[in-house]
Amino acid sequence: MKLSIIIVNYNVRHFLEQAIYAAEKAIKNMDAEILVVDNNSQDDSVEMMETVFPHITCIANKDNPGFSKANNQAMKIAKGEYFLLLNPDTLVAEDTFEKCCDYLDKHPKVGGLGIKMIDGKGIYLPESKRGLPSPMVAFYKIFGLSAIFPKSKKFGKYHLSYLDKNENHQIEVLSGAFMMMRKTALDKCGLLDEDFFMYGEDIDLSYRIELAGFENVYFADSQIIHYKGESTKKGSINYVFVFYKAMILFAKKHFQKTNSFLFQWAIYLAIYLRAFLALAKRFFQKFTLPIIDASVLTLSFVFIKNYWEANHLYILGGEYPSFLLQNMLPMYIGIWMLGLFFSRTYHKTEKIISSLRGIAMGSIGILVFYSLLPESLRTSRALILLTSLAGGVWLFLSRTFFQLRNQHKNHLKQGKNRILILSTADDYKQILQKKLLSEEQSYHKVIHEKWSVKHIKNTINTFQINQVLFSNSLLSHKEIIALMEALQPLDLEFKIKLQEKDFILGSNSIHRQGDVITDMKLNLAQKEKQSQKRQLDFVLSLVLLLISPLLFLWMNHPVGFIKNIFFVLFGDKTWIGYLPQEETDPRLPKIKEGIIHHAIANENWQTLKPEEKKELNFLYAKDNSSEEDFSLLLKNLKKLGTES
Repeated sequence: MKLSIIIVNYNVRHFLEQAIYAAEKAIKNMDAEILVVDNNSQDDSVEMMETVFPHITCIANKDNPGFSKANNQAMKIAKGEYFLLLNPDTLVAEDTFEKCCDYLDKHPKVGGLGIKMIDGKGIYLPESKRGLPSPMVAFYKIFGLSAIFPKSKKFGKYHLSYLDKNENHQIEVLSGAFMMMRKTALDKCGLLDEDFFMYGEDIDLSYRIELAGFENVYFADSQIIHYKGESTKKGSINYVFVFYKAMILFAKKHFQKTNSFLFQWAIYLAIYLRAFLALAKRFFQKFTLPIIDASVLTLSFVFIKNYWEANHLYILGGEYPSFLLQNMLPMYIGIWMLGLFFSRTYHKTEKIISSLRGIAMGSIGILVFYSLLPESLRTSRALILLTSLAGGVWLFLSRTFFQLRNQHKNHLKQGKNRILILSTADDYKQILQKKLLSEEQSYHKVIHEKWSVKHIKNTINTFQINQVLFSNSLLSHKEIIALMEALQPLDLEFKIKLQEKDFILGSNSIHRQGDVITDMKLNLAQKEKQSQKRQLDFVLSLVLLLISPLLFLWMNHPVGFIKNIFFVLFGDKTWIGYLPQEETDPRLPKIKEGIIHHAIANENWQTLKPEEKKELNFLYAKDNSSEEDFSLLLKNLKKLGTES
C-alpha cells in the first residue's frame, strides 16, 4: 500500500466530513487507506463516521489522550509506505497526494514532507515551512525581530520567511496539519513523543527525522486549505502557556543544559510579557472611555472656572482660592464618575439616558456634599451646575455618535452580505431547497457554468460582493483553492458547499442545516424607510441652503446646486436616487428622481449592462439606509449641482 492517511478528530464533525470527502477524491486512483481517531468528541463525529463512512477504520477513544498518542494509535496499524498526519480542518486538492508521493518516490533521502497551506480566507500560512526553534531562533520570534526583518536569514529562521513560498525547499520543521513521512524513516526515529499532549510534537518528530539521517522538505507544487483555529483558540492566555510549556519540554530533551536554561528563561519571559500585554489591552479597552469622560469634565470645569472668574465673580481682579482645583475638583470628578458607574454608563448595553442619569446623580451628590462643607470651603454652585451641563452635552453628543457608528457598522455587517455562488444549476436548486444560507445572506448572484478569474473579479467589484460560495459540483477542489488564493487581496469570506451535502463550511465558521433563506425584503418598500428618506432630504436641503454661500463658488454647477436644493426641499426630487435605466423594474419601490444616483462612485457605471443596472438598483432598494445616503452625499458634494 502506498499511503496511509491518519486524521485525529476532536469536536469538528463537519470539517472532518469535508476533509474525508476531499481525501477520498484524492486517493481515487491510488492504493491508499484512511484511518480516523476520535478523541472522545462530544458532537456526533463518531455517529457520522458510522453512517457516512462505514468503510473507513475509526478508532473511538473513550477519553482524550492527546494528539500524539492518538496519531500513534493509528500509525501502529497503518499499512502504507508513507504515513500522512492530516488535520480534520483541511481540504486537499484532487492531485495533492499523488504529487507528494511521486516526489517522495523520486527523492529517497526525504523522510518528511510538508506542503503549502492557505487559511479559510485564502491567506498563505507561514507555518507551512519552519526552522528549528533553537534558543536564538525562538528569541528572535518571541521578541518580534523575525516579523521586523522577515527576509533576513538570521532573524527570519522561525518561519524561513526569506525562502520563496512558491518554490520547494529543504526545511527543518514540518507542520502537524499536513505531515507526510516515509515509514522507513519512522522505523529509525520512532513515532510521536507522547509526552507532548498538544503542540511541539511535530517539531520534535521533524528534528528526530533529521537526526536519523533523512531530510525534511517544503513542497510548493501543490497546496491545501487549513482552516486553522476551530479546535483551539490561539489568542488565549491558556494557549500561550500550553504552547510554551511544550517548547520547554523540547528544549530539555534536545538542547545542552546551558542552552536549555537560556531557552527556558526566554520562554518564561515571553509568557509573562504576553500576559502583561493581554492585561494591559483589557485595561485600556475597559477604562479608556471613563478616562476620556473624566478628562472632559476636568477641562470643562477649569474652562468654566476661568471664564466665570474673569467675567462674573472677579471682574475687578482676584481669583478663586487655590484649594478649589487642588482639593475640591478631584473630589467633584470622583463623585461624577461614581454617578456614571452606578448608572451603568459603561455597561455594554448602555443607553444615552443612562449617561445623563449618571451625570445628574453625580451632580446631586456633589451639591449635597457641597451643602455640608464649612462656609470657608464653599466656592460657587454655578461652577458645579455649569460643568454638569457641559458634561451632559458631552455625554449626549458622544453617546449619540457611538450609537450611530455602531448602527452603521451593524448595517454594513448585516445588511450588506452579498454572496456570489459558483455552482451548477442543479446544486444551486439544492442550496435553495435545503435552505442552507442564513437570513443575512438574502441576496446572491449565481455563476452557473462559464467563468474566469477576470469575470469573477468584475462581478465582485460591480455588485460589492463580500462572500463567495464555491460548490464542487462546478469547481474541483484544486480550482477552489487556486481561486481563494487569487481572490484573497479582495478581503472576502469564502464558503464551500460539497455536492449532495447539507452544510456549508468556510472562513473559520460552520453553517449548519437549519439556517434559513427568507424572502428578500426591500428597505425602501417600507413606509418607515421612505419617511426617513424624505426627512433626511428635507433636513439636508435646509442645511445646504444655510451654508450655500460657502459652497456656491466651490460647486461644479453652482446655479444648478441652488435649483436642486429647492427641488428636493419641495419634494419634487430626492438627493440620492436610482441608476438611470431604460425600462422600469417592477420590483423597485417608487421614489423621486435622484439628483445623483447611488452608484455614482462606480467609475464604470455608464458602461454597465441594463441587467446589471437593474440588479444594482435592486440592491440599493434592499439595503438602503439614511447613514449610507448621508455618506454618499458628503462624498459627492461637488456634484450636487448636476442636472439629473
